[in-house]
Amino acid sequence: NNATCAGEVSLASLAIYFGANAGAVVSMSDVSGMLHIKVLAASSCTGGKVRARISGLDSSASMVVLYFDFTYTLPDAEIVPIDGKIAGGTMVTISAKGWGPRSATLTSASELKSSF
Repeated sequence: NNATCAGEVSLASLAIYFGANAGAVVSMSDVSGMLHIKVLAASSCTGGKVRARISGLDSSASMVVLYFDFTYTLPDAEIVPIDGKIAGGTMVTISAKGWGPRSATLTSASELKSSF
């Protein structure tokens, strides 16, 4: 069942999931007969692709479901300093969040600082 305009889907019935995590529906509108739904993605502790779905009831109370792939990207690492002496010996700190299974237990970015 394909909804073709905002009047055919109930905004109150919309739900969005990114994998098992609920996102939030922000708005829904009809733009030239095309349904536009804005959502906030759920948070994730790691990067990678998840199967997402948005569902809602159409005007005949039938469930409409749309599945799509969504890819979470990892934030860039912070590297300080960004340069050093050619002779070596520069202390470099790399800070990154979301890089591996340990990231699920972190409470702040400072827990990820490593020095080489």
